[in-house]
Amino acid sequence: MADYYTQYSKVVPGTNEQIEWLLKKFEEHKEDNEFSELGSYETDIKGLWIYDEGTDGSDIGQVADLLHEYLVHFDLDHELSISWAHTCSKPRLDSFTGGAVAITKKGTAYCSNPADVAMKKLKALRLIMNDSLSLSHAFKV
Repeated sequence: MADYYTQYSKVVPGTNEQIEWLLKKFEEHKEDNEFSELGSYETDIKGLWIYDEGTDGSDIGQVADLLHEYLVHFDLDHELSISWAHTCSKPRLDSFTGGAVAITKKGTAYCSNPADVAMKKLKALRLIMNDSLSLSHAFKV
């Protein structure tokens, strides 16, 4: 049987007041949900370090929603991003991927499959070069 993991790590910058607010929200979420899906967290000299080593079963959407709420609550113009990896304890087809989410007070934007992004960029390159590039040449650019 294979085990599947989601891993991420991010330091969220903020003042002492802002970090205390985030800590309170993380704690409230843990109390309200038997199985918290926000991962782990601890204070860091630069802010709040949020992470999942692959053992917490984090839901990136819930983490992004909380960070969006943070930016809105404090009316911050910060642009935050989290990248994550989906991994597996055994080689399995389509079990190794990841993504990223950009977070502002206006909302969130996801890129959830890097392979799709790479293929779209390759197709755009081919269009620019009038379809004259081969796959091997495209990666040398």
